[in-house]
Amino acid sequence: MVEAVIELSNLNGVSGNENAVREYILERISPLADVIRVDNFGSIIAFKKGKRSDKTVILSAHMDEVGFIVSKITDTGFVKFKSVGEFDTRNIVSKCVKIGSAGVDGVIGMKAVHLQKKDEREKTVEIKDLYIDIGAKNRSDAQKRVKPGDYISFPPSAARLGRYIRGKALDSRAGCACLLKLMEQQYDNDVYFIFTAQREIGMRGAAAAMYGINAGRALVIEGIESADMYGVKDKDITAKIGGGVCVDFMDKFAMPDARMTKRFYELLKNAGISVQEKHNAIGLTDAGGIQRACEGIVTACIAVPVRYSHTQSCVIAGSDLEAAVNAARIFAGKAEF
Repeated sequence: MVEAVIELSNLNGVSGNENAVREYILERISPLADVIRVDNFGSIIAFKKGKRSDKTVILSAHMDEVGFIVSKITDTGFVKFKSVGEFDTRNIVSKCVKIGSAGVDGVIGMKAVHLQKKDEREKTVEIKDLYIDIGAKNRSDAQKRVKPGDYISFPPSAARLGRYIRGKALDSRAGCACLLKLMEQQYDNDVYFIFTAQREIGMRGAAAAMYGINAGRALVIEGIESADMYGVKDKDITAKIGGGVCVDFMDKFAMPDARMTKRFYELLKNAGISVQEKHNAIGLTDAGGIQRACEGIVTACIAVPVRYSHTQSCVIAGSDLEAAVNAARIFAGKAEF
């Protein structure tokens, strides 16, 4: 599973442009599912027939990653851009990027510090203050290689980092890797495995994918910001990398079913699975989209702790991936909660 998450991380899949990730997943799951379809949003919906059909389950993770999109090209050949998803702009200055299907190399830049006035040095950096340098001499030269509407992503860089894994988009691709592993076995219940598109820009794909699916409950596998790093007080730590899968009791847009979530958490503890609790409401997950879809779907959410999410160098632990897979197996195999 570690190799799968590295391969997934190295694919580019900014929200709305998940093609490469989708093709990789479709190739991997084609011999594993009974029925596979891709909906109009680009989400993959794969169905595995179980021994019974009265307790159908959904397991879901999102394919997309945060990134950027070209908005215009200046007279001097610099590329202006907009964000696709949320970023801390302090983390992207001077970072290398790839632009468009050709993977044009670029560097995110801004006015050098020694050219800035005092008030400029003290203010928060905004996207509008940044540009991408592709080494063009003017607009005409730049237009030969990039154009408005081209997607922009961080370059592939996934690798092992000691006992951990580093790379871009691990806050999404960790869940995809878990689903790929989960699809290798059979279940008593009918199971839909859904790889959603466009989560980073508002859970759009998850809500749309629910139509035409008759399921009693759903489990979302996500990433959650790990807070176990230097400078964070113990009382503020909500998830630790290597501490196991995190059970999400709420986020900004979802309130998972309290009774099922509590019972699920107890089952994981009793099964000896490394598990953590998350009670704050930071972030959002596809649980918010699934929970609201159709007539409403009873939904729970688990998350793999991620350091430095929404950067080119996320860090996760393989042991947390294993814990998430084992937790999802229990959820999928349970007749009811």
